[in-house]
Amino acid sequence: MRCKKCGYVFFEETSSCPKCGADIDEVEEETLLIEDEETEQTAPLFIEAERTGKSERKKTTPTPLQLPFEEETKIEKRILIPAPIGIRAGASLIDFVIVVAIGLLTTLIPYYACGGGKVTILQVIFWIVVFILETIIYFSLFHYLMGSTLGKSFFEIEIAAQDKELNFSLCLLKSILGFILTLPFFLTWIYSLINEEEVPLHDAMLGVLSIEKE
Repeated sequence: MRCKKCGYVFFEETSSCPKCGADIDEVEEETLLIEDEETEQTAPLFIEAERTGKSERKKTTPTPLQLPFEEETKIEKRILIPAPIGIRAGASLIDFVIVVAIGLLTTLIPYYACGGGKVTILQVIFWIVVFILETIIYFSLFHYLMGSTLGKSFFEIEIAAQDKELNFSLCLLKSILGFILTLPFFLTWIYSLINEEEVPLHDAMLGVLSIEKE
């Protein structure tokens, strides 16, 4: 037999090892106990992982499927209604008085205040050019910064663009067209009298309306 402790092989019938003197019966009992502890049945790793996965899946709640087309929002199109033509005409009259006053303050009054003499044709042309530029700048800046001029603000009117952004370029173009189309017998205002919506010609060309403030 072989000693379980030192590994010595002997053929004598004895209860102890001739080499190390270890008790054969005690060594066998200890060995059996150790082997029983090492061979304890444990659940395989894949089974434990499967159980853990099932328990985690039970704790989570399913979320509803969200598709991109379900999140589409309906954009309401703003309906623009022009302000009454009488109110717009009153606002334009106030603005006309203001731009004429600005023109006089920047041309004739300073000229005569400084002792100016006879007015020449070149001076008149220069003053007309200054007046046109001041008029265009007045309407462009007020429309862009405030959405209305001083005359429109008095009657609580503002400008709005249909399906486009109300930027400075659009306001500048509106002022230029409005001034040009007003010179030949107030053509832009005559057009507003003959169409159903009563919109001036330059506003109809640009898709801009003068509406009442909400």
